[in-house]
Amino acid sequence: MTTPAQILSAVYQATGAEPDEIISKSRRHSVLFPRYIVLLLLRQSRPFFSEIELGQLIGIEGHGSTRHALGKAKELLDQDQHFQIAHGKATAILGDSLPTAASD
Repeated sequence: MTTPAQILSAVYQATGAEPDEIISKSRRHSVLFPRYIVLLLLRQSRPFFSEIELGQLIGIEGHGSTRHALGKAKELLDQDQHFQIAHGKATAILGDSLPTAASD
């Protein structure tokens, strides 16, 4: 199973956002964008985790906040080319250590 540290490292390599910033409480776009990528990759690597458990891995409090973040992340993945590219880079960096995405 891909660890949260491996995912944070891959997203750092893909976006340049420091892992400490990603798990901070900052709401700056430069932090939210990579945080959303981390959240999607965590969901992919841990489909059995609850929203609360996923959020706790990166410092998001409550299932409502995690649900909102997952929704925004999925929206960006569908609509934002820059997000798609960064997500693709992080996914490629993780390679075979990341399970194939399951449909939600």
